[in-house]
Amino acid sequence: MQDGAIETRKDGEPIGIAVTNWLFLLILLSYLVGSLVISMTDEAAVQLVLVQCFILLPGIIFLFSRKAPNGRFRLFREQYRLNPVRISNLALTALLLICLMPLLTFVNLLSQLFTEYVASTNIMEKIESYPMALSLLCVGIIPAIGEEMTFRGLLYGEYRRRSAFIGALLTGVLFGLFHGNLNQMAYACVMGIAFAMVAEATGSTISTMLMHAMVNCSSVAVIYLVKWIKENPQLFSEKTYALFVESTSEKVTVTGRMWIGYGMAAAVGVYLARMVYNVIAIRCGTKARVETEFAIRDRMKALREIVTLPLAVAIAVLALLVAVAEIVPYL
Repeated sequence: MQDGAIETRKDGEPIGIAVTNWLFLLILLSYLVGSLVISMTDEAAVQLVLVQCFILLPGIIFLFSRKAPNGRFRLFREQYRLNPVRISNLALTALLLICLMPLLTFVNLLSQLFTEYVASTNIMEKIESYPMALSLLCVGIIPAIGEEMTFRGLLYGEYRRRSAFIGALLTGVLFGLFHGNLNQMAYACVMGIAFAMVAEATGSTISTMLMHAMVNCSSVAVIYLVKWIKENPQLFSEKTYALFVESTSEKVTVTGRMWIGYGMAAAVGVYLARMVYNVIAIRCGTKARVETEFAIRDRMKALREIVTLPLAVAIAVLALLVAVAEIVPYL
């Protein structure tokens, strides 16, 4: 069986857009309540794991309430789109992400023209005290699994039934807003759209879990690398040490020539990523469907049908939280 072959649910009727949007509003409320609960502990690892539990809990409870004539495991696999993917195609998705990294870096730097760099949160700073393996698990892998099951599984899995293009765009925006600040929102939106397109090509969130985990784990690896270099300055020349620490600092000063360089690298990366994406779609047997699903057709009508009241409320709440996060530091 080719990747992406499982396209229709065989365990009952689809959830439907209206129910999916109510479910997402419940997920958001669960996340907000959970954030208050986990703030009572200072253990970063516990916070990171619990927040994913609060994000997944509403969806899991909902699915347990549904009938599963062919088995609960199959129901969960189909709703979360946990379909098998060949190792070779997973390797290609990893290559695709590498090609997209210059674009993500460019968008991240571009966002810093309008807001502060905030990727180095208190939690990211606290993880330095943990063994690297534990940090990779709690920061890199667990969030990738939970967030992909939610955004590219439950949400995109339903929205794509009306429009894959609008579904990818909308879940990308929701994914970005969920990060709670303008800096992370910018590149998370781009990531979310790209992940949805990969999920469409492979028919599985397992491929996007890998890509998501790679992004998260690379951030963790940089934190530990910088920590090691700062602890061992004698291994480097003064110039090399200063250059590396500055290049990985929270705020990077970008000159005009550097903008041109970053922009050209992003453009080349996107071009190569498109080539890799086409190869993935061909290997998965979804090339024709992807071209059809992302074609221009009834996009505004699809947007009106997908964005119902509960989703509009969720978007408004998330946008308000991002606005507050941007304004509060200046008060």
